[in-house]
Amino acid sequence: MTPLWMDVCLIVFLATVVSVGSTQAHVRVKRKPGDRPKPGQCLTFNKGGTSGFHYYACCNNINGTDKSCDGRTYQRASTTSYCNSGGTDNGNGVIKAEFACGGCPGQGIVAKKCKPMKIFNIPGTCWLFTKCFKKYCKKRYSVQSSGLNMQVVDPSSTSMPDTCYNTVCETGETPDNCPVDCCFKMNPSQCTWVTNGTCIPEFCDTPSCSESGGTGLFSAKHTSNIGGLVLGLVILSLYMHEYE
Repeated sequence: MTPLWMDVCLIVFLATVVSVGSTQAHVRVKRKPGDRPKPGQCLTFNKGGTSGFHYYACCNNINGTDKSCDGRTYQRASTTSYCNSGGTDNGNGVIKAEFACGGCPGQGIVAKKCKPMKIFNIPGTCWLFTKCFKKYCKKRYSVQSSGLNMQVVDPSSTSMPDTCYNTVCETGETPDNCPVDCCFKMNPSQCTWVTNGTCIPEFCDTPSCSESGGTGLFSAKHTSNIGGLVLGLVILSLYMHEYE
Protein backbone atom coordinates (compact mmCIF):
# COMPACT_ATOMS: atom_id res chain seq x y z
CA MET A 1 0.00 0.00 0.00
CA THR A 2 1.41 3.37 -1.00
CA PRO A 3 1.52 6.24 1.50
CA LEU A 4 -1.20 8.88 1.34
CA TRP A 5 1.23 11.63 0.35
CA MET A 6 2.35 9.67 -2.70
CA ASP A 7 -1.26 9.18 -3.86
CA VAL A 8 -2.00 12.88 -3.43
CA CYS A 9 1.17 13.87 -5.32
CA LEU A 10 0.27 11.54 -8.19
CA ILE A 11 -3.24 12.96 -8.46
CA VAL A 12 -1.93 16.55 -8.37
CA PHE A 13 0.55 15.66 -11.12
CA LEU A 14 -2.22 14.20 -13.31
CA ALA A 15 -4.37 17.26 -12.72
CA THR A 16 -1.45 19.48 -13.81
CA VAL A 17 -0.95 17.47 -17.01
CA VAL A 18 -4.64 17.72 -17.83
CA SER A 19 -4.60 21.46 -17.16
CA VAL A 20 -1.63 21.99 -19.47
CA GLY A 21 -3.13 19.80 -22.18
CA SER A 22 -6.42 21.67 -22.06
CA THR A 23 -4.91 25.13 -22.43
CA GLN A 24 -6.49 26.86 -25.39
CA ALA A 25 -4.15 27.65 -28.28
CA HIS A 26 -5.50 31.17 -28.68
CA VAL A 27 -5.74 33.28 -25.55
CA ARG A 28 -8.09 36.22 -25.90
CA VAL A 29 -6.60 39.50 -24.72
CA LYS A 30 -8.84 42.39 -23.79
CA ARG A 31 -7.85 45.49 -25.71
CA LYS A 32 -7.87 48.85 -24.00
CA PRO A 33 -9.58 51.78 -25.72
CA GLY A 34 -6.90 53.52 -27.78
CA ASP A 35 -4.91 50.40 -28.65
CA ARG A 36 -4.21 49.83 -32.32
CA PRO A 37 -2.42 47.43 -34.69
CA LYS A 38 1.25 47.78 -35.56
CA PRO A 39 1.98 49.86 -38.69
CA GLY A 40 0.90 47.96 -41.78
CA GLN A 41 -1.08 45.43 -39.71
CA CYS A 42 -4.75 44.71 -39.04
CA LEU A 43 -6.54 43.40 -35.96
CA THR A 44 -9.80 41.49 -35.80
CA PHE A 45 -12.04 41.85 -32.75
CA ASN A 46 -15.13 40.25 -31.32
CA LYS A 47 -17.44 40.98 -28.38
CA GLY A 48 -17.23 44.69 -29.10
CA GLY A 49 -19.27 47.48 -30.61
CA THR A 50 -22.53 48.93 -29.32
CA SER A 51 -24.03 45.46 -28.88
CA GLY A 52 -21.03 43.99 -27.08
CA PHE A 53 -21.12 41.05 -29.50
CA HIS A 54 -19.98 42.60 -32.77
CA TYR A 55 -17.14 41.32 -35.00
CA TYR A 56 -14.98 43.82 -36.90
CA ALA A 57 -11.44 44.58 -38.08
CA CYS A 58 -9.24 47.68 -37.86
CA CYS A 59 -6.05 48.36 -39.86
CA ASN A 60 -3.15 50.75 -39.31
CA ASN A 61 -2.18 52.41 -42.60
CA ILE A 62 -0.89 55.77 -41.40
CA ASN A 63 2.70 54.94 -42.46
CA GLY A 64 1.70 53.70 -45.90
CA THR A 65 1.75 55.59 -49.19
CA ASP A 66 -2.02 55.19 -49.53
CA LYS A 67 -3.99 56.48 -46.55
CA SER A 68 -7.38 56.58 -48.25
CA CYS A 69 -8.80 53.89 -45.95
CA ASP A 70 -7.45 55.36 -42.71
CA GLY A 71 -9.95 54.77 -39.92
CA ARG A 72 -12.15 52.42 -41.94
CA THR A 73 -14.01 49.67 -40.07
CA TYR A 74 -14.05 46.35 -41.89
CA GLN A 75 -17.22 44.48 -40.94
CA ARG A 76 -20.55 43.15 -42.14
CA ALA A 77 -24.19 44.02 -41.46
CA SER A 78 -23.33 47.31 -39.75
CA THR A 79 -22.38 50.86 -40.71
CA THR A 80 -21.19 52.00 -37.28
CA SER A 81 -17.52 53.00 -37.16
CA TYR A 82 -15.41 51.25 -34.52
CA CYS A 83 -11.95 52.10 -35.90
CA ASN A 84 -10.31 55.50 -35.59
CA SER A 85 -7.23 56.86 -37.36
CA GLY A 86 -4.36 54.39 -37.49
CA GLY A 87 -6.70 51.49 -36.78
CA THR A 88 -7.29 52.62 -33.21
CA ASP A 89 -9.94 50.43 -31.63
CA ASN A 90 -12.97 52.38 -30.49
CA GLY A 91 -15.27 49.41 -30.05
CA ASN A 92 -13.68 47.98 -26.91
CA GLY A 93 -13.49 44.56 -28.53
CA VAL A 94 -11.51 41.45 -27.71
CA ILE A 95 -8.53 40.87 -29.99
CA LYS A 96 -8.61 37.73 -32.14
CA ALA A 97 -5.69 38.02 -34.58
CA GLU A 98 -3.11 40.42 -36.04
CA PHE A 99 -1.88 40.17 -39.64
CA ALA A 100 -0.83 42.13 -42.73
CA CYS A 101 -3.24 42.86 -45.56
CA GLY A 102 -1.52 44.80 -48.34
CA GLY A 103 -2.36 48.32 -47.20
CA CYS A 104 -5.49 50.10 -48.41
CA PRO A 105 -5.48 48.46 -51.90
CA GLY A 106 -5.14 44.95 -50.48
CA GLN A 107 -7.70 45.52 -47.75
CA GLY A 108 -10.18 46.81 -50.30
CA ILE A 109 -9.73 43.75 -52.50
CA VAL A 110 -10.15 41.35 -49.60
CA ALA A 111 -13.12 43.24 -48.13
CA LYS A 112 -14.88 43.03 -51.49
CA LYS A 113 -14.01 39.35 -51.73
CA CYS A 114 -15.47 38.66 -48.29
CA LYS A 115 -18.65 40.69 -48.76
CA PRO A 116 -21.44 38.21 -48.10
CA MET A 117 -24.47 37.38 -50.19
CA LYS A 118 -27.36 39.71 -49.35
CA ILE A 119 -29.39 36.90 -47.85
CA PHE A 120 -26.66 36.31 -45.25
CA ASN A 121 -25.76 39.96 -44.63
CA ILE A 122 -27.75 40.38 -41.42
CA PRO A 123 -27.09 42.22 -38.17
CA GLY A 124 -25.90 40.24 -35.20
CA THR A 125 -22.85 38.40 -33.99
CA CYS A 126 -21.83 36.75 -37.25
CA TRP A 127 -18.09 36.00 -37.39
CA LEU A 128 -17.96 35.07 -41.08
CA PHE A 129 -16.63 38.34 -42.47
CA THR A 130 -13.72 38.76 -40.04
CA LYS A 131 -12.69 35.11 -40.42
CA CYS A 132 -12.76 35.48 -44.20
CA PHE A 133 -10.93 38.82 -44.01
CA LYS A 134 -8.16 37.37 -41.88
CA LYS A 135 -7.69 34.23 -43.96
CA TYR A 136 -7.53 35.97 -47.33
CA CYS A 137 -5.29 38.74 -46.00
CA LYS A 138 -2.84 36.14 -44.66
CA LYS A 139 -3.06 34.14 -47.87
CA ARG A 140 -2.30 37.07 -50.17
CA TYR A 141 -0.25 39.50 -48.07
CA SER A 142 1.94 37.85 -45.47
CA VAL A 143 5.23 39.79 -45.70
CA GLN A 144 5.78 43.30 -44.39
CA SER A 145 8.65 45.50 -45.60
CA SER A 146 9.43 49.12 -44.69
CA GLY A 147 5.96 49.63 -43.31
CA LEU A 148 4.35 48.46 -46.55
CA ASN A 149 2.91 45.01 -47.14
CA MET A 150 4.36 43.10 -50.07
CA GLN A 151 2.17 40.63 -51.92
CA VAL A 152 3.25 37.06 -51.27
CA VAL A 153 1.48 33.75 -50.90
CA ASP A 154 1.38 32.33 -47.41
CA PRO A 155 2.41 28.63 -47.78
CA SER A 156 0.21 27.66 -44.86
CA SER A 157 -2.96 28.80 -46.58
CA THR A 158 -2.43 28.02 -50.28
CA SER A 159 -4.77 25.03 -50.06
CA MET A 160 -7.79 27.26 -49.41
CA PRO A 161 -9.61 27.78 -52.73
CA ASP A 162 -10.39 31.31 -53.84
CA THR A 163 -14.05 30.33 -53.97
CA CYS A 164 -14.15 29.69 -50.22
CA TYR A 165 -16.50 31.71 -47.95
CA ASN A 166 -19.25 32.11 -50.51
CA THR A 167 -21.58 29.73 -48.58
CA VAL A 168 -21.50 27.13 -51.37
CA CYS A 169 -19.43 23.92 -51.29
CA GLU A 170 -18.16 23.99 -54.87
CA THR A 171 -15.95 21.70 -56.92
CA GLY A 172 -12.47 21.56 -55.38
CA GLU A 173 -13.70 22.55 -51.91
CA THR A 174 -13.68 20.02 -49.07
CA PRO A 175 -14.27 20.09 -45.30
CA ASP A 176 -10.46 20.25 -44.97
CA ASN A 177 -9.56 23.10 -47.35
CA CYS A 178 -12.80 25.08 -46.99
CA PRO A 179 -14.66 23.87 -43.89
CA VAL A 180 -16.80 26.98 -43.59
CA ASP A 181 -18.56 26.09 -46.85
CA CYS A 182 -18.40 22.28 -46.66
CA CYS A 183 -18.61 21.17 -43.03
CA PHE A 184 -22.32 20.55 -43.38
CA LYS A 185 -21.28 17.35 -45.17
CA MET A 186 -19.66 16.14 -41.94
CA ASN A 187 -21.88 17.83 -39.38
CA PRO A 188 -25.25 18.54 -41.03
CA SER A 189 -27.07 19.11 -37.75
CA GLN A 190 -25.10 22.26 -36.88
CA CYS A 191 -23.11 23.44 -39.90
CA THR A 192 -25.78 23.70 -42.59
CA TRP A 193 -26.45 27.10 -44.13
CA VAL A 194 -30.02 28.18 -43.58
CA THR A 195 -32.20 30.64 -45.48
CA ASN A 196 -33.22 32.72 -42.48
CA GLY A 197 -29.73 34.18 -42.21
CA THR A 198 -28.77 32.55 -38.91
CA CYS A 199 -25.01 32.25 -38.65
CA ILE A 200 -23.55 28.79 -38.34
CA PRO A 201 -21.48 28.10 -35.19
CA GLU A 202 -17.89 29.36 -35.29
CA PHE A 203 -16.44 25.86 -35.00
CA CYS A 204 -17.85 25.12 -38.47
CA ASP A 205 -14.83 26.98 -39.82
CA THR A 206 -12.48 24.24 -38.57
CA PRO A 207 -11.68 20.94 -40.32
CA SER A 208 -12.63 19.12 -37.12
CA CYS A 209 -16.20 20.36 -37.40
CA SER A 210 -17.62 16.87 -36.96
CA GLU A 211 -15.54 15.88 -33.94
CA SER A 212 -17.11 16.57 -30.55
CA GLY A 213 -19.07 19.46 -32.00
CA GLY A 214 -15.90 20.88 -33.49
CA THR A 215 -14.46 22.16 -30.22
CA GLY A 216 -11.74 19.56 -29.95
CA LEU A 217 -10.83 17.14 -27.17
CA PHE A 218 -10.09 19.74 -24.52
CA SER A 219 -12.98 22.15 -24.86
CA ALA A 220 -14.16 24.20 -21.89
CA LYS A 221 -16.89 21.63 -21.30
CA HIS A 222 -14.49 18.71 -21.39
CA THR A 223 -12.02 20.55 -19.18
CA SER A 224 -14.73 21.09 -16.60
CA ASN A 225 -15.65 17.40 -16.67
CA ILE A 226 -12.01 16.34 -16.29
CA GLY A 227 -11.53 18.75 -13.41
CA GLY A 228 -14.53 17.21 -11.66
CA LEU A 229 -13.13 13.74 -12.21
CA VAL A 230 -9.75 14.67 -10.72
CA LEU A 231 -11.44 16.26 -7.69
CA GLY A 232 -13.51 13.12 -7.23
CA LEU A 233 -10.38 10.96 -7.30
CA VAL A 234 -8.75 13.12 -4.63
CA ILE A 235 -11.79 12.84 -2.35
CA LEU A 236 -12.05 9.08 -2.94
CA SER A 237 -8.35 8.56 -2.15
CA LEU A 238 -8.60 10.49 1.11
CA TYR A 239 -11.75 8.60 2.08
CA MET A 240 -10.14 5.20 1.44
CA HIS A 241 -7.05 6.04 3.49
CA GLU A 242 -9.18 7.29 6.36
CA TYR A 243 -10.86 3.89 6.75
CA GLU A 244 -7.83 1.63 6.12
